Amino acid sequence: MRHINGAYTTYFNVKRDRSGHLFQGRYKAILVDIDEYAKELSRYIHLNPVRAKIVQTPEEYTWSSYQFFIGKQKPAKWLYRDFSLGYFGKKVSSAQKGYQEFVNALVFEDYDSPLEQVVSSTLLGSDDFIAEIYQQEIEGNRLAVRHWGIRRITDLPACSTKNRKR
Repeated sequence: MRHINGAYTTYFNVKRDRSGHLFQGRYKAILVDIDEYAKELSRYIHLNPVRAKIVQTPEEYTWSSYQFFIGKQKPAKWLYRDFSLGYFGKKVSSAQKGYQEFVNALVFEDYDSPLEQVVSSTLLGSDDFIAEIYQQEIEGNRLAVRHWGIRRITDLPACSTKNRKR
């Protein structure tokens, strides 16, 4: 894999007259308190091309699922939108309109990434959610051996509930 990645990076950089790493950082998976952060993460993802100054509005970016979320195009069968749209209404049309208004509310605004609130590079959620995960997985000893990085999350300064932004 490393050879393939290196070869493709060289090809890409030569073709586009650039240098450096092609992929920034490693893939990260975080455990998310879905009830509290689902809407924000969806909006964050759909606004990424706008923040990167690739397009002016999320509708303009053809490689995004946003057009399917707001009903501008018919979604593929594999695209599951019901969970995210369910936060905005029971009827599909009103949910799509509500989601579009929710995303567009921040199109021209600077706002903090919801990922800035990730705790110990592993958890995103309320203080109660983090305490519950700690209780289940550490004190319950189910995943303590496999996930040693989460073992002392409550001891770290970054995990202190006193310093967290809300």
